[in-house]
Amino acid sequence: GLDFAPGFDFNNYVIYDARLPTQSIFFKSGLSSPVTHEITASFGFQLPKGGYGKLTYVNRTTDNFIDNFITLDNGTSQVIVDGVDYGTVDNVLYKNTNGPTRKYEGLQFQSQYNITDNWMIAGNWTWQIKNDGTYEGEGGQSIGTSPYGNRPEVYPLNRVNPDGHLLQYQAHKIRVWTNYNFDMGRAGTLGIGGILRYDSPTTFSYARSNFSPTPEMVAANPGYATLPRFTLYFGDRGAGEFNSVWSADLALNYEVPIWKTLAPWVKLEVRNVTNQDKLVTYSTSIAADPNSPRDQYGLPTGYTKNPTFGQGTSNANYLVPREYLISA
Repeated sequence: GLDFAPGFDFNNYVIYDARLPTQSIFFKSGLSSPVTHEITASFGFQLPKGGYGKLTYVNRTTDNFIDNFITLDNGTSQVIVDGVDYGTVDNVLYKNTNGPTRKYEGLQFQSQYNITDNWMIAGNWTWQIKNDGTYEGEGGQSIGTSPYGNRPEVYPLNRVNPDGHLLQYQAHKIRVWTNYNFDMGRAGTLGIGGILRYDSPTTFSYARSNFSPTPEMVAANPGYATLPRFTLYFGDRGAGEFNSVWSADLALNYEVPIWKTLAPWVKLEVRNVTNQDKLVTYSTSIAADPNSPRDQYGLPTGYTKNPTFGQGTSNANYLVPREYLISA
């Protein structure tokens, strides 16, 4: 309520934690943006009746990443706020590095052919040959960092930041569509269109988040102030695959010419005509198997799938059901 004064009185609160980036986070001088190197080559040809075909090859690599480093030579800081000592924290240094990797290689084919003056067919196919690395990329308004360079003496890089397929990896994406127009003279024009979509599976990693450092990792600590929890990977990044999915859409468009460019029209769309209810993505929750062999860091090498693994947990996991849209 308006008279709830105790909630606005700072004397009624007890400070139990403080984070002051200005005391423990630093940026190396000369910091510069990441650099992307791209090679693109295209080959095209013409087909009769205004048709064409085009093949494009793309090879893209990124380096000079901005990443955070927590190493012994960066030291530690004593966090003191208003005379209150909140303890020692590890310093974080942001700098450029070529340690993480991010590489893309792909082919894209585009084509269109006019079967008749009123009937055309077209399509495109994107084949991601490679979309791999150890650096997922930026997110929101923050610098996207990786575990690379964070307490390297304690955290094994192959278990906390493995190489493999990135989140954006999808081997094949195919779209084929066609349009046919019935010219009915002064009665107007009726257009019929359809599109067939195919998406190969996207990938996920077998990983367990919020994993605690093992006694072996604690024993190997050469002097860091803290050893935070981390995400533990089992195998390569992006080793798992969701499901492939296809769907078809139809559209009818009718317009009547009235005067010059004035032509009222109405359009009906039916998306996912066959009402596919495919499970596209699903829960990938797993747990570390305590009975599996351990590596030299004391980390389990096996995992067990949680009861919800492979199941949809929300509507977003499924292909959107049949939809009807009318516009005019």
